Order: sequence, then structure tokens, then C-alpha cells
Amino acid sequence: MAAKSKCHVCDQRKGKRPCPARSAPICSLCCAQKRVVEIDCPVDCPFLGAEGSMLLADRQSSDAPLPTGEEISDFVAELMDAGPRGNFMAAAEPTAVTALNRLIEFADAEDTTIQGAIWEWLVFGAQDVQGQALLDRIIARLPRALTVSERAALRALHASRYGLFTIESFPSPDTVQVRDLLADEPLELYNDAIAERHHVGQTLACFVTRTQSGVEVVSGAWQLPKGVEESFPLRLREICDESPLKGIPLPEFVTRVAIVLPLLMFEHFGAEESGDAGFPPPSF
Repeated sequence: MAAKSKCHVCDQRKGKRPCPARSAPICSLCCAQKRVVEIDCPVDCPFLGAEGSMLLADRQSSDAPLPTGEEISDFVAELMDAGPRGNFMAAAEPTAVTALNRLIEFADAEDTTIQGAIWEWLVFGAQDVQGQALLDRIIARLPRALTVSERAALRALHASRYGLFTIESFPSPDTVQVRDLLADEPLELYNDAIAERHHVGQTLACFVTRTQSGVEVVSGAWQLPKGVEESFPLRLREICDESPLKGIPLPEFVTRVAIVLPLLMFEHFGAEESGDAGFPPPSF
């Protein structure tokens, strides 16, 4: 009986996996460690797996097709159904964990407002101390590779950012011209129902990302209390400067520690008179 071929990559272990990129067998260890990074894996490789297709999504060129907002929503919905079942929060940046624990002090952790804020932060901005998106830990548990549209959605999620946006006008029923208070620049956002829910002068806190429709609102929006357009950015800068993340741009800080926004909302409404109908703050 002929001996099994050695791995085409390391030339040491037995090659048990037929690698379509090398047109030769490779060992499972080389496949796991070198796929996408050193091996030009095709997207339909049966050994790619969720982690491999995550790497592929990160390395695909910027001119790759953009996702639709619906594709992002569908992908996020599946991830929400998949977990988290592990202790992902323990791996988060200490600044975000501190803000999260303080937020939970205001209401039970099972409160739907708190749950929504946690999921929004976890899916769109949360990172661990090494800078890896906590979202990727959930995706790595999927028992399959990502589809083309899911890889596009993942790229968009990685590129999403949090912002405070004051509405200036509605050029169309689906678009809104805003002033980004963190970046201090004008921006046009897309949302197919934004004109029905909000009006000129309101300041919203939400995640946005680029989709086929343009820069799109991809999560629910917190409506900031009237009159805090200056105080909230200043308070966020104070929190950033007091944290281990001191020195990074404010938009990046708020994206990575977006859980601090609902915390400030609860602090603001909690300072109101007892029985205020606006407490806890609404989410949209």
C-alpha cells in the first residue's frame, strides 16, 4: 500500500485534507493556522469554516460588493439567536465593562432597554483588550463558513461607527442631513423610515455604516435629551480621558465603548424629579 503524501505546506505531517488552493493535500494544522493568511483559499473551500471566512472578509478588497441594510439585519438576527452563551463580557475592555456594570445598577439586567443596549454594543462596537471585535467570538462558533452576503455584512459591521447626529434637514423621505457632533462635520444618512420617527433639531445616538444605499443607520437610535448637544460630547471626552483608552479619537472611543451612551442617558433622566415619565429613557 502506498504511503500517504506529506503535507504540501510543512512537508512533515501527513496531508489529510485536499487543499483546492494548492491542488495538493495538506495537514489539518497547516490548514487551521495558514488558511487565508498564507494560503489563497477559495471562498467555496469546505475547510474554510467560520473563522477562515472571517479572515477572508477582512482581507477582501475595499471594492468588494457592499451589503444591503437588510442583509446586515438578517445576519445580526442570526447571531443574536446563536448566542452569546460564553462569558464574552469578561473579555471586553475594562472601560466598557465598568460602564456596563454601572448601567445595570440603574435597572435589572433583564430590562429590555438594557438588553438592547448591550446587544447593540456587542454587535457593532465592543472589543476585547487586544482590539478584537467581541462579535467575532460569536461568529467563530457558527458551525459553517459565512456566505458571500454575510462576509459583506461582517465587513460593514467591522467598519460601523457610533455617532451623535443632530438632524438639520430631510432632503428626501429616506435621507437625513445631519451634523456629526463627534467629528464636527456634515453627513447624509439613509434610513427608510427616519423622517417618520424624527424631526429637525433632534440629536440621535446610533451606529452607522456604509451599505448599497449609502451611509445607513444600522441600529436603533437613542434620542438625546434636548439641550445636551454640547454637554454630552464634553462628558464623553472626560470619560475617555479618565480611561485607559485616553488619547484615541473621540469617535473611536464612543464606538468601542458605546455602552456609555445609555449610561449617560440613565444618569441624565435619573437626575430628574422622581416619577418622571421619561425614566427610563426610551430606545428607538
